[in-house]
Amino acid sequence: MSASSFLKFSIGDQGCCINLSAIHEITSIKEYQKVPKAPPEIKGISEAGGRILTLIELATIFKRDPTGTIPFYAVILAPPRSHLALTVYSEFDILDGEPIPLEEEKGKDDCKRTMPGTPARLGTESVILLDSDRIIKYCETKVLESFKIHRSDPE
Repeated sequence: MSASSFLKFSIGDQGCCINLSAIHEITSIKEYQKVPKAPPEIKGISEAGGRILTLIELATIFKRDPTGTIPFYAVILAPPRSHLALTVYSEFDILDGEPIPLEEEKGKDDCKRTMPGTPARLGTESVILLDSDRIIKYCETKVLESFKIHRSDPE
């Protein structure tokens, strides 16, 4: 990987980063609507800048208590996914550098090994490096399960 810029924030006590190239914008969300029967990974929907956003609840994905309050931040993903936003309740910062993947310790925090992120060191920070493609795929699976939708394999 080459040196890049990352948005750093916290999910509970866990530091997380996402590459700035995966982000369209960040906005404050003051209200949202829950989606009936949606899995807990989908916080709800909201309006921002004249468009409807699906809010992805990162705290639930990473098995943390979503203790955030309103208002919270919506990290809106870059096109073509700018209808999706990650919920962030903490302050954030920009980190520059080259992430170094960390060897995971056996038996340490199962959610770090199974969720859409990779443990890494970025400068002096130990973080989970988020991958928007993996987050979306994970949420898509949860939505399909929640609504009991079964995909047909193409023939």
